[in-house]
Amino acid sequence: MPYTLEWLVERRLLLHRVYGDVTLDELHSMSNESRQLLESSTTTVHSLVDLTGIRSHPTQIKELTAAVNMNAPANLEWTLIVTESRLLRFLGALLTQLARQRVATFPTIASAIQFIAARDATTDFDALLRRYDP
Repeated sequence: MPYTLEWLVERRLLLHRVYGDVTLDELHSMSNESRQLLESSTTTVHSLVDLTGIRSHPTQIKELTAAVNMNAPANLEWTLIVTESRLLRFLGALLTQLARQRVATFPTIASAIQFIAARDATTDFDALLRRYDP
């Protein structure tokens, strides 16, 4: 499973882009790497997880919870999941709720950014909205 992690808004909104065939080991690596990035911020952060490029993935809840760090960073405010797959929406929402995170799911990155822009007045998301929803 290739994945990328990048700050869409420096130290405020982290984009996780996951695509291809997902393995538990790669999920574990991404979870640890993203946690380090999120914890590096001195303010509240949001996590935007784009799952639209996934071809295959594990479905066993027990294996998934073991692969993903279930202790959310204290500064993580929202996890925004982007996918049109009902199964991935369910799995993503279940895992984040088990980790006691606030979660919302969306069909597009633009709709996720609009959601967070309406709830986070401390950050200007206008340029980002123009990039993803021209």
